[in-house]
Amino acid sequence: VTNTISQSMDLQTKAQAVFVESTDTLNEYVNEMTGLVNKLSGDITGGLKAVSTSNREMINLAKQTTALTEVVDGTFKESLQSIASVTTLQPALENLTFGIDSQITFLKQISENTSNPVPKNKKSTFNIMGGKK
Repeated sequence: VTNTISQSMDLQTKAQAVFVESTDTLNEYVNEMTGLVNKLSGDITGGLKAVSTSNREMINLAKQTTALTEVVDGTFKESLQSIASVTTLQPALENLTFGIDSQITFLKQISENTSNPVPKNKKSTFNIMGGKK
């Protein structure tokens, strides 16, 4: 009986040693897994923050683009109105140009006539538009 009890105690001691060793190994694996999960969690959190920041920046960019588009649209509308005004004024500007050209011609004729006076026996009159009567 003593021998059986002794063998039983040895078996229990060996089983306990194997159990402790298995438990220690399992604890090491659990610690490694916990570290990996924590690292992975940090990576995921960092990635989500980066995506969130990027989304906010894209929203800001979209708002700025919308504002810029509105400014450009307003500028184009103003330009079209300016072009329409110039088109409306074109006949008046052409008449003004013609009038200025006529005045230049008339002033040249006056200048020529004053530098080459007409002899006293020849009298000539000019109308305002520069032609002889």
